[in-house]
Amino acid sequence: MSTISIRTWDLPTRLFHWTLAGLFVGAFAIGELADERSPTFAIHMLLGLILMAAIAFRLVWGLIGSRHARFVDFLYSPAALLGYLKEAFARRDRPYAGHNPGSSWAIYGMVLLPTLLVTTGILSQPKNELFEDLHEVLGKVMLAAVIAHLAGLAFHTWRHRENIALSMITGKRAGPPEQAIPSSHPVAAVVFVALVAGWAAVVLRGHDPVAKVVRVAGSGVTIPVAEKPPKVDGQRGHQDHDD
Repeated sequence: MSTISIRTWDLPTRLFHWTLAGLFVGAFAIGELADERSPTFAIHMLLGLILMAAIAFRLVWGLIGSRHARFVDFLYSPAALLGYLKEAFARRDRPYAGHNPGSSWAIYGMVLLPTLLVTTGILSQPKNELFEDLHEVLGKVMLAAVIAHLAGLAFHTWRHRENIALSMITGKRAGPPEQAIPSSHPVAAVVFVALVAGWAAVVLRGHDPVAKVVRVAGSGVTIPVAEKPPKVDGQRGHQDHDD
């Protein structure tokens, strides 16, 4: 089967990819380096809240988007994944125009895990050790998934001599002509940017750094974004002193 450079990834899919990467890296770094009671830690939570809008769009786009963006296009069973990995290590794997069974599971994980991360992050504030511990574990799992994804990209690049990472910038990669998508869907890309930017504005405008919460305008919803410092007795404090 002859292959040429075809349009594979639409613009909304590429924008989601880089938005997810940027917000996760920023949130993970702050979560690891900042103290929970510091003003900086609130940024960790704010980035997670903003990521919610990107994930929501991707879930919808996975149902109605272009061919290779739809979840059904890369819905592979565990058996298909194991078979693909076996073929890949034996250097008998074939290239795919869209996601292969390996990358497909990584993509599903990178949609599911951030959703769980944001949820457990919200539920962990104010102090809830169960959800806080689960949030930290999920963060490590997400990091492992990212590393596995990058390793897979490196292996594919070496194995098939194709700069697959570049395709997530240009939207083009090698494939049979009949699997090309007809449009990059620029209108949907504008909707994605507007949705994420609009939600980011709501989150940032509603952030109260003193109360350490985000108040979502017009909804009555208040989301804690950092652990509040312990209260101190104004007259004596919490410590007893010897006379």
